Amino acid sequence: MNLLATPDIDAGTVTITADVDGAPPSATITATATTGATGGLVAATATGPVGQPIVLHLPHAQLWSPRDPYLYGVRLSLSTGDTVTSYFGMRKISVGTDSTGYRRLFLNNQPLF
Repeated sequence: MNLLATPDIDAGTVTITADVDGAPPSATITATATTGATGGLVAATATGPVGQPIVLHLPHAQLWSPRDPYLYGVRLSLSTGDTVTSYFGMRKISVGTDSTGYRRLFLNNQPLF
């Protein structure tokens, strides 16, 4: 099982996409995000069919930054019994215009320099 976590801090979500080789067509995946990379309290959970993106809602997410490199844990449980764990950070890197009109690199909607 391979997974990809795609955060969207503006929507307060993370989309989990998992590739599962050999899973039966009726199999489902339950994705659970936990506080802290090594597990903790359940922050969000959702279930969906294998091969489809699963969206977890984290409306008050703790954002990753160099000063606070906070990571969430994630556990994917396949209905057939297999489980995979990993982690992800809620962050957004973009290019935008700052208050003086200059193009800048932004982290989490804030200019870096």
